[in-house]
Amino acid sequence: MVDKIHYRWDFIGLSTDSKPTPEESPKVVDGSTYYESDTSKLYVFYKDTWYEKTATGGGGGDINVVQTTGQSTSDVMSQKAVTDIIGDVESALNTINNGTGE
Repeated sequence: MVDKIHYRWDFIGLSTDSKPTPEESPKVVDGSTYYESDTSKLYVFYKDTWYEKTATGGGGGDINVVQTTGQSTSDVMSQKAVTDIIGDVESALNTINNGTGE
């Protein structure tokens, strides 16, 4: 049985602005969102706290494509960077196999 119905409000401001609170505005309820227009960060209000909503990928999410190797568990390496690294390894192996390496 539904015991409470309320509308969820969305807010927009700058990262330097104070995010609204339920004490300041009764429109701030669980599920309300706050979009920082200067940083493109989205926050969701839940139980007296604004939580940053992270991108979940798919359909143009915030994916960081890098051009180098590394240890990241979230960044992805571009096809060009992978091809370049494989080419460097092949070149080094050819140099060793041809006896021209040091």
